[in-house]
Amino acid sequence: MITISTTKRLETERNARLLALNAQRKIAPLETAYVKINYVKATDIVAMLTREIEQMATTSGLGDIGTAGPQQQTAGPGRLQQVAIMSPRGTVAADATTNIVIVRDVADRITAVRELTRRIDVQTPQVMIESYIITTNENLNRDLGIQWGYQYSAGPRTGNPTGLNFPGTVGLGGVNGLLNSGTGGVPFMVDFPSSAAAGSGSVLDLALGSLAGTQALNLRLSALENQGKARVIARPRVVTLNNKIAEIKSRRIVRVPVVSGRTSIVTGAGGGGDSGNAFQEFDVGITLKITPQISSDGFVLLEIAAESSELTDPSVRVGGSGNAFPVIPDSLSRTTSSSVLIRASDTFVLGGIFQDSMRQTERGIPYLRDTPGLGWLFRGNLRNKNKDELMVFITPKLVAGSGTAGLPTAQQLWENRPRETAPTASTSAAPVGR
Repeated sequence: MITISTTKRLETERNARLLALNAQRKIAPLETAYVKINYVKATDIVAMLTREIEQMATTSGLGDIGTAGPQQQTAGPGRLQQVAIMSPRGTVAADATTNIVIVRDVADRITAVRELTRRIDVQTPQVMIESYIITTNENLNRDLGIQWGYQYSAGPRTGNPTGLNFPGTVGLGGVNGLLNSGTGGVPFMVDFPSSAAAGSGSVLDLALGSLAGTQALNLRLSALENQGKARVIARPRVVTLNNKIAEIKSRRIVRVPVVSGRTSIVTGAGGGGDSGNAFQEFDVGITLKITPQISSDGFVLLEIAAESSELTDPSVRVGGSGNAFPVIPDSLSRTTSSSVLIRASDTFVLGGIFQDSMRQTERGIPYLRDTPGLGWLFRGNLRNKNKDELMVFITPKLVAGSGTAGLPTAQQLWENRPRETAPTASTSAAPVGR
């Protein structure tokens, strides 16, 4: 049958059918259905069913009811508000305890709700993220110091007069109170000791003196060497749903006392006044944020954001007593973001951070410390060497029972990856093992 008509007549017939359908729904009996939700939250289904969508009003003011049966309310000039799926008479609620959606509406709308939940309420594939975080540290501190003092006196009291009226007495040596004193109370003239303390380091003291007591020499050599090696291996695991962020943390809260001449000191529990200590907290360590996307052919696209932070020496030191301010160490952060496409159960290295630092400090008397052969008598040496290395290994594994039917392929995931965090061609890490 071929119908030949005008556009105006077709629009009139269409509006008549819509009015008849709308009138039928207004008088149709309401039914109640209890839809059991298994894999998603019932509250999320309700939010989707009652989502409001703006739609331009038609010239007739009826809008497009269609098969979804939208509820229409005036929302401004020339605009309508419609609620997806539900009819104007329908109501929906969710029971969070039993995870059931309660729908009361006409029969065809209940059928539409059941079809929606059937397509949405499916088991989401899960990914287990295994990571190895390896941190190694090796340090060597070597400190060599020298202290020596000399004292000479000439005069009638010591039996070696100068034979002159002036100077009748002569005294040569260090000054008591300005530097430390060695064996026999001889004040040091050169004082560059190592940082050796009780229970650590080595000290050799040599004292020489004349029979008349007119001359005294004291020599002290101090040495200290510290060598340390440390290795920390962390193996955190986390399971997350497809396209859900998994966060792995290995962090430490460091509390540093605040030294200030102006700030009010914070007291401990039960304390009062200015008798306590103020502290500043720092959260340092390693944080990994991984968003996995599973493909239908056994690959996983990982969007990774990593951060490694630590405390370093403060860049600002304490000022004078009148302008004192807190001494707080600086925080050094290293961050990286990357997109990696890898087959499930393979392992890749996110990145390695290797830092080798060496610091050498020499303290001495100007010009004399550079004297060939004898310069070591007028200087002290401090040498620090430190090596740090951080490596992160990540292995994504599909949880048993996770279906991948209907998911995009690995090529589609890689082509549609977020371009803001997309790595260059050189950062596409190859698997290093299973």
